[in-house]
Amino acid sequence: MIRFIKENDLADVVELVETRAVDLYMTENAWKEASGSFDACLAHLKTQDLAQWTARMQRMNKFAQLDAQKNVEESNELTSLLEQSFRFSNTYGVISYPACTLWAYKLAAGIIDKVIDVGLRVSAHTPALKISPVGDGPEWLVKTSRGSIKCRRIFHATNGYVSSLLPELAGKVVPTKGHVVVLQPSPKYAAEPLDHSAGVQWGEDFDYMIQRPSKW
Repeated sequence: MIRFIKENDLADVVELVETRAVDLYMTENAWKEASGSFDACLAHLKTQDLAQWTARMQRMNKFAQLDAQKNVEESNELTSLLEQSFRFSNTYGVISYPACTLWAYKLAAGIIDKVIDVGLRVSAHTPALKISPVGDGPEWLVKTSRGSIKCRRIFHATNGYVSSLLPELAGKVVPTKGHVVVLQPSPKYAAEPLDHSAGVQWGEDFDYMIQRPSKW
């Protein structure tokens, strides 16, 4: 994804920032589950992939070792390390890995602009009403509100509404409501911005935080 964005001169358009994601686990059960998932990944990695993967997850290993030595709640060393590295307290453990932040809508719009420039036709406000196979061949007939077209491949961009096409996924993939809050950073955070994104993990739910670069 990052290579694609850079190769197509979209980095500034989408406000791309290469950084690290930091997942902070706020309950003991959430931390145990995350640690178990981490160990399961290690157990299934091939030898040639193990060194690269553990290097990318280096901070997780450090916290896992501390966790094995003493109860996380009583570990002053872990608490101090978390506060110094991630400016966060009262955390049972952390998983950190390479990531990036970007403006997703601007990425979608930027890609559409690029492909229109090379001849793609985009038909907005044109619902697909019916999809039917054309004989025994590889083509499909898509009936829309503005006429019908034939094609060989169809991508169903249903997102959380996929159960309308695949009823067996009803109740398993569902649309949800999200809330976004924009806050002005305090003088301290304005002077020293976070150098990572943060996922605050509560077990069954989580909060996600990104500090946008001041240049934007």
